[in-house]
Amino acid sequence: MSSLLPAGKKILPSVLRIAALLAVVTWVPSGFASLTTTVDRTSLSTIEVMTLIVRLENVNSDDSPDFSSLLSDFEIVQQSGPSIRQNLTIRNGRRLEERLTEWRLLLRPKRSGQLLVPALSLAGYQSRVFTVSVSTPSDSLKRQLREYVFIETEVDRDTTYVQGQLIYSVRLFHNGYISGDTPKAPELTDAIVEVLEPARRYEEVVDRRNYYVLEQTYGIYPLKSGTLALAPETFFGTRNVRGIRQRTERVSAISGGHEITVNPKPKAFPSDNWLPASALALTETWSPEQDTFDVGEPINRTITLTAQGVSSSVLPRLGFDAGGRAKTYTDPPVATDHVSATGTTGQLTTTVGIVPTEPGELIIPTVQIPWWNTDDESLRWAELPGRVITINATAAPFDAPPLQTSSPAALSPQIVTEVRYDPMGWYLTGLFLLLWLGTLTLLIKRRHGRPRSPTNTTSLKESNLSTPDPAKRLTQLRDACRNNDAEAVINALRQWLRATFGPSVTVTQWLQQQADAELTQQVTDLQASLFSSTGSVWQGGDTLIADIERSENARKSGASEHNTNANGVGLAALNPGLEPTNLVV
Repeated sequence: MSSLLPAGKKILPSVLRIAALLAVVTWVPSGFASLTTTVDRTSLSTIEVMTLIVRLENVNSDDSPDFSSLLSDFEIVQQSGPSIRQNLTIRNGRRLEERLTEWRLLLRPKRSGQLLVPALSLAGYQSRVFTVSVSTPSDSLKRQLREYVFIETEVDRDTTYVQGQLIYSVRLFHNGYISGDTPKAPELTDAIVEVLEPARRYEEVVDRRNYYVLEQTYGIYPLKSGTLALAPETFFGTRNVRGIRQRTERVSAISGGHEITVNPKPKAFPSDNWLPASALALTETWSPEQDTFDVGEPINRTITLTAQGVSSSVLPRLGFDAGGRAKTYTDPPVATDHVSATGTTGQLTTTVGIVPTEPGELIIPTVQIPWWNTDDESLRWAELPGRVITINATAAPFDAPPLQTSSPAALSPQIVTEVRYDPMGWYLTGLFLLLWLGTLTLLIKRRHGRPRSPTNTTSLKESNLSTPDPAKRLTQLRDACRNNDAEAVINALRQWLRATFGPSVTVTQWLQQQADAELTQQVTDLQASLFSSTGSVWQGGDTLIADIERSENARKSGASEHNTNANGVGLAALNPGLEPTNLVV
């Protein structure tokens, strides 16, 4: 134990000396704190740029200087930073740290003369003030800069109207390999700017020099009257310089600006729907294309409005009132925009369904749309002429010849088939025919496959010759209405009418006999839903069946006591001159 004590006495002084040495090491900045600004040139022209370098030394700050004071005389073309560099060294036992924060700005002078670069402030430090000399570019300098890169801009007109179209084209010409940011789309607060097409790239010879061209076209739509200023387009980049050592050289280009006069809507324009365009067309189509229709026969009228120089969002919505002889159903308009290098063409297509409700002349009014021709600055009118459509009452299918008692044939009514163009009806008829043929084939096979039974034959004949049950048909109609199936309802309605009033009674004849405005409206809405191009779902089933049952109860309660044959009563009421005893079942 005693042999360890001398060693302990030697170690303790060494530890104390090391601790004392570390205590004298302190953090000391390498230099004074400062904020400085420098430029790479003090003399330039209005079509050149200079680089402003801002340095903050030995100050620990996360803020940036306020550069807005530069904007009075300079345009900040490009800005980068902050970039931070730190260096830590220990010298003579002292810890030294260097910190440098740097910003770089590319400035273009807005005018010629002696321009002031103002003092900048940050973290309590301030830079110095100095001036740069800006001159008007000489022709030789313009030619020198134009040799490598230049910009051309063009507008299709110097005067336009609020919401009118202005075509603005920007073309960047460059010779050889150039790197840099291409001009951006104009930033306007009082206009809408749209890119009309993707940028085009091609080659063009200018002053016997071959240039690569990058062209971009915009559509500009002013939102208020006054002067619309388009600032000059600029390009700043670098080009590769050939030589023994590869190096780059700064290049720049600037175009001229434009001032556009934007006129307000003329006071003489007769409508609130202001429509400035360079061309406009108003067309229509009818389906079917004819001048005579029957009551209840659906008609489609499609109106197309096309305007060059405006989008579809500003086109007026169209529609018309057919008066009291028809119901109209206007589908939501279909809006489309066609965009090309020549501008925007807006199109609005409106389809109106017409269902005649009573015979006579249906007057379709004239459609007139005022618009302003921006090419010759004149008021124009687009017009669809009015027309008169003849609406016929449904042909009476029960007009029978006078009764002839000497001939048995006179006891049978004349049956006239009413022909209507109903594509869905033909499809259903074909389907029912196929099902009937299949059933008939199955019955024949079963008949040949088992012994004949008089009882079965009699039952089959009685089933085929039995009269349709009106109550059963009404139940089917009620079920279809509850499902709001428009096609099933119209078919069930026809089946019920045939079972109740006779095989040739039409929906239109039944409605005329009922003289019930509410019931007629419900059936009209049902028929209109079958040809609507919007695919809307009919939801009037509950109301329709309620109106039918109400009408049917009224008919039954008001029937005369001596009319014992219900079918005969209904048929005679719908077709005067046809007695109940003439009905052949």
